[in-house]
Amino acid sequence: MSLLFICIINLQIKYLNTLSIRDKNVFKINLVFLMMNEQDYDEVISEVAEYSPKSEFSKPRIVERAVTMCIEARGKEMRAGYYNYKIVKGGEPIKIWVEDSRQVFVGRVEALKLLLSPEIRNDKNVTELIKTYVDKIKKVFDKYCYEEYKIERKGRLIYSKTGNKLIPELDDEVIIMNLKINNNRGIIEKGAWNLKVNLYWNEKVKIYDEIFAKLNNLVNDLNYFKQSSSF
Repeated sequence: MSLLFICIINLQIKYLNTLSIRDKNVFKINLVFLMMNEQDYDEVISEVAEYSPKSEFSKPRIVERAVTMCIEARGKEMRAGYYNYKIVKGGEPIKIWVEDSRQVFVGRVEALKLLLSPEIRNDKNVTELIKTYVDKIKKVFDKYCYEEYKIERKGRLIYSKTGNKLIPELDDEVIIMNLKINNNRGIIEKGAWNLKVNLYWNEKVKIYDEIFAKLNNLVNDLNYFKQSSSF
């Protein structure tokens, strides 16, 4: 457990500023999974007090675990999140949220990329490749993002853009402008952006497949797999 915690300390957190709010949240969720390793939150907190700079640290072993988690996530069907029902004792059904497997995969690859940020920085070819993928991700975002509107009442309802662009959650309520009437009338519709949300995540998975492959090549070139197996 201490190895994982030290890994988190060594991550270059400044790279989080390049992510969208949604991707930051997904990354943080996967970071917690990496830290917890099936232990409860209290045990994670206790590691902070026990951490010592002299603790054993093996970057290859941490990278191995991060790669394994990416493989496990990608091995599942890439599908949107959904609610499922589970029958508990007493016969009562409870509603359970099943996370979006696409977001989990993207988050884990992003965590691996941040973990390998020093190695990426030292390899000019990989650095340039990552930049091209960042550009691809931005283009996909611009293609499917929703431009947020706000409603003001000035004698009548006024719909104006806030300047914020985002990828809504599935089934979120969004304002859709009704251009058939005029440019300043809209309707609030639940799930109106669902198709674009799913297309966004589907295309993003394809990009992160490529990123994961490149990171695997980098790890292989560094002989991390051999070093890890020697422990």
